[in-house]
Order: sequence, then C-alpha cells, then structure tokens
Amino acid sequence: MLDVSSEPPAKRGKQTSEQKPTLTYWNGRGLCEQVRFMLAACNVDYDESVPGVDHISHLSDSHHFEQLKAQGNLAFDQVPLLCIDGLHLVQSGAIVRYLAKKHGLVGTSLAQEAMCDVVHQGIRDWHGACGIAFEFNFGHYAPSVEELAKFSQANSKYLPLLERIAVKSHSGFIMEGYGVAGLTYCDVALAEVLDQNLMREPALLENYPGLAKVHANLRDQVWLKNFLASDKRKTKKLEDVEPYKATVNRTLQR
Repeated sequence: MLDVSSEPPAKRGKQTSEQKPTLTYWNGRGLCEQVRFMLAACNVDYDESVPGVDHISHLSDSHHFEQLKAQGNLAFDQVPLLCIDGLHLVQSGAIVRYLAKKHGLVGTSLAQEAMCDVVHQGIRDWHGACGIAFEFNFGHYAPSVEELAKFSQANSKYLPLLERIAVKSHSGFIMEGYGVAGLTYCDVALAEVLDQNLMREPALLENYPGLAKVHANLRDQVWLKNFLASDKRKTKKLEDVEPYKATVNRTLQR
C-alpha cells in the first residue's frame, strides 16, 4: 500500500545512481514545472544546470541549446532534460511517468496504473486547454480577453469532471475512488494546475467541495509546502516577464 502520510517516505529519495540528477530548462515554469513538482513529491535532490556548460544553472543563450543537441542529449531537440540514473530523459510527460513508476506513485497494479494514466492525462488536457505557458501572459501577468475566455471555458469543462472523481475520495487524494491509496502522480499534477489557476481566480473551487478537500490536503503535504517555499519554485514579478520571454526566444533563435 502506498504511504498516505504528509511526510515524503525516505525511500522515495533514494537514488540508484551515484551522480546527482540534473534538470535543464530556462529559469521559468513552462513544461518543466510539472517535473519540478514531481521531483519534490518524490523527495529527489537535484541541481538545475546545463550539461557541458560550467557555472550555468539555466538555459540563457543559443549556444547552450546547440551544445545540448550536439552532445546527443536531446532525443527530440526539446527540453526539459532530466539526467538521472544514467538516462537523458526528455518529453515532460515521459519524465513524470518515469518518476511516478520509480517512486511508487502509480498504484499497485496494472489496472490502477492505467486509471492513474487516464486521470493524469485528463488533468494535463485541462492544463493545456487553460492557455499558454505561465510566463507568456498567463498567471497574473495581464492575459488578453481571448486568453481569459479560454481559461474560463477550460475550467467550466474540466472542473465538473474532476469533481466527479474527487467526491469519491475520503482521504484527500484524488484516486481513492479508483481503489488507489495515498499520493499518486495525479495529485501532483492537480497540485501544479490548481496552484497556477487559483492565482488567476482565487474562488475557483468555491462550487467544487470534493476538489477543494483534495486541494486542502495537498497544500498540507510537507513536500509541497517545502517546494513552494523554495527557490526551485519559479515565480516572477511583472517586470521580469518580458526579459524571460526574450531569453527563451534568444535561446531558440526565433
């Protein structure tokens, strides 16, 4: 049975490789934030760095990206890149699933794992339907009327569906209704999206008591409290957004 306590199990942080994992991305949220949430939930200690570039913690110039490609570390010429257990993992969804399976956050049977995949994909669909990346005019960074409409439509579609799942839980973890005990990577994904969306609309869960209960339980988890209070949680002031966007575009030469 999976651990249901708020303390992350020590075994989740045990690494099978002597080399400390590294995570490569820009100094922002984007597709990497779900990976950071998962690493926190699994109690994995890691550094943010650019392999082969000394004293650089984040991508900031085109030659960083070109060097990663030249090294053969990017299977699809994309980041985030997680170097762990001798692997160079790209594609954020694949990274998240690897961590979930390694650290026991997918249930205890093939059927439970399949249902976790179903719910997790639904949460990611919701995230994608809400709009473009956080620093690119989402979050609390002056989204347009069209972006706000998209955000509202996505919440109207997916929140009732997720509520239908959440009300079956009495433990505060979303997959209990499917027989999965304790924290799963679905909860981790839910925590990330709610953390972002509630910034835009603080009363978002007012009519969704099941989700509100799950969210309250997740917010009380030690791993999440520690992560949100750490410098690995990417936050920005409004004046930092445009320079960040320029850095991303410069790195990708667009």
